[in-house]
Amino acid sequence: GGGGGGAREARGRGEGGAGGRGRGTRGAGANGVVRRGRLRMDQFTEESLRGAIDPVEAAIKLDSTYVDAWAELGDAWFYLADDFISPREAIPNGRPAVDRALALDPQNSSAHAFQGSLQLYYNWDIPAAVREYERALQLDSANAEAAMFYAIIIKNAWGLADSARAVTERGRRLNP
Repeated sequence: GGGGGGAREARGRGEGGAGGRGRGTRGAGANGVVRRGRLRMDQFTEESLRGAIDPVEAAIKLDSTYVDAWAELGDAWFYLADDFISPREAIPNGRPAVDRALALDPQNSSAHAFQGSLQLYYNWDIPAAVREYERALQLDSANAEAAMFYAIIIKNAWGLADSARAVTERGRRLNP
C-alpha cells in the first residue's frame, strides 16, 4: 500500500531545503499556512492528515501557483491512502495535485517522489517509479521519501539488499 510501513520514517524532512521547499509563493501568508499543514501531516494520523488538507488548500487559494502547496496536498492524500482511507478516494484527489506541482515546477523533488510513489503503488509501473525517484534524488539528494521508496525497489524488486541499505543510510545521513 501507499502510506504504510516506513512512510512515517520518511516524513521528517528539512524545511527550506533543496528541491523547492519553501520556494515559489507570492502569497504573504501561504508559506506559513503550508508549514502548519506539514506539521499536522508529520503526526501521521488520519485526523492529522485530513487536518493538513484544509490549510494547504487555503494556501493554494492565496497563491494558486505555489508549487510546495500543490506537492504537500498530493502528499497528504497519498499518506491517507491505504492506511486510513481507500485509494479510490485518495488518489483521485492526490494525483491532480502532483500533476499541477510538476506543471508549475518540473524541478520539484517532492513532486517527483510523490509521482514515483503513484507509479509504484497504484500503477504498478516499476520502471516509471524508478525514473521518478532517481529524478527526485538528482534534484534533492536529501529527499528522504524518494530515498526510502527507491530503496524498497532496489531491495524487493531487484534483490539488492546491500545497495538498498546504502541508499537508506545515505538518505538518513543527509536528512536525519
